[in-house]
Amino acid sequence: MSTLIVIAKEPVAGRVKTRLCPPFTAAQAAALARAALLDTLDAVRGARADHRLLVLDGVAGDWLPRALRDGFTIVPQVPGTLDVRLAAAFAEAARRDRGPALLVGMDTPQLSAPTLNKGLLALGAGLAGAATAGSYADADAVFGPAQDGGFWALGLREPGHPRVNGLLIGVPMSREDTGRHQHDRLAAAELRISILPTLRDVDYEPDARAAAAEAPGSRFAGLLARIVTGEDESGPHEPDLIESHLNQPDLNAPDPLEPGLTGPRAGSTARPAAPLGDQYAATSWSGPVSSGYERALWQTIAQTPRRSSAASCAAPAHPEPIMLRCESGAVFHLDVAKYAAAPDETDSSLLDRCTGPTLDIGCGPGRLAAELARRGVPSLGVDVTPVALLIARAAGATALRRSVFDRLPGEGRWPYALLIDGNIGIGGDPDALLARIKTLLCPRGGRLLVETAAGEQDERHELRLGEHGAPVPWATVGRGALLELARPLGYRLETNWESAGRRFTALAT
Repeated sequence: MSTLIVIAKEPVAGRVKTRLCPPFTAAQAAALARAALLDTLDAVRGARADHRLLVLDGVAGDWLPRALRDGFTIVPQVPGTLDVRLAAAFAEAARRDRGPALLVGMDTPQLSAPTLNKGLLALGAGLAGAATAGSYADADAVFGPAQDGGFWALGLREPGHPRVNGLLIGVPMSREDTGRHQHDRLAAAELRISILPTLRDVDYEPDARAAAAEAPGSRFAGLLARIVTGEDESGPHEPDLIESHLNQPDLNAPDPLEPGLTGPRAGSTARPAAPLGDQYAATSWSGPVSSGYERALWQTIAQTPRRSSAASCAAPAHPEPIMLRCESGAVFHLDVAKYAAAPDETDSSLLDRCTGPTLDIGCGPGRLAAELARRGVPSLGVDVTPVALLIARAAGATALRRSVFDRLPGEGRWPYALLIDGNIGIGGDPDALLARIKTLLCPRGGRLLVETAAGEQDERHELRLGEHGAPVPWATVGRGALLELARPLGYRLETNWESAGRRFTALAT
């Protein structure tokens, strides 16, 4: 029998990874600490131990996913200096199991299950009948040196032995010679010591970059790649963009209950997204449907092979046609089914440009925001249509029922924003819309991706959804008119491109 111990702090801003600040903000440092801890817990779950302890300073709240929480016995840290807390953690492990125990911290997201298995094997854990037992099971202690002079792992064959306190208590902690002092204590007790690979603790920004490079598929690396240092800490009443990223579902990742797997590796190929209707078919809507647009959305979602019996009884064979009627007399068909479908190749090539947190303005049923979430890119959809948002959230998008002109999370800190499917027309005043988005984007290097009209129109309308819908202010803007509006606001043209008959412009702040 054997025990793996993780000693950790609750990832609260201002209490963890403070040496990362600056360049990171306190919230960013806490989010990185959480990512490192979750990666460590994943590695521990994948190792061949009989028991797993999380010895925690703080509360195991919503930051700890249930799939990981259920795999650990969580116990509080005792008060005192780190040496005292380490000794108490081994004592707690010994009370539960008298077999070997291996302890690690939360500062090495590059840690792997095979490395932990090597340490357990050296201590003789779980070797009954193993052909290699005689070669490896000869250590009384396991020691994992850290590059900064400390240590990242410590294992004991007999964690309940009376000498354990003498091995740990009094060792000076958090110093360049901590590892040497700890190793000397083990050697002075004439213990046979097995040395694990040297790892780099995450204390400062260069450490974080190096650890991420060693584990490119980890949560830690994915988060670090998307952080804009010093610019994306959320206000006290706003959702934290970084935390949103950590909680995004990754449909390309392995089952979180599968031991030893932490997510997709760099270079992995994302599988195609399913249509939103396929993902939503087992759910029914009992709320109000206040417009033809919403009815058509819901009817489109219901038309799937896996729809529920309630949905199939309620829905007609085809969604009702939705026509946009301009004040000029022009009539356009609104292709609701397109908005509820999976992104096509043109959509996907557009989203390839979004390599950081992205605000999808007028997200509708969320095909773009959901696809970004599936790719692991933090995203937030904003729309005012309740049914559309319900569908978007069911598809995996994070979405708010809010106007773009309302207060939004992360104002002034978004690297990317989208105005796709003609959404430059929102509100009928593209000049005001562009000015508002400028306040949402990062002031340096933010990018707004806009889909423009095919021609060179610059028109203002009142649209009606169907024959009797309420008038909605709208605008139709071509590429030239967009640039004429954007340049005085401080945008600069980055690029124009076309795909499958659609026209796009990338504006930079």
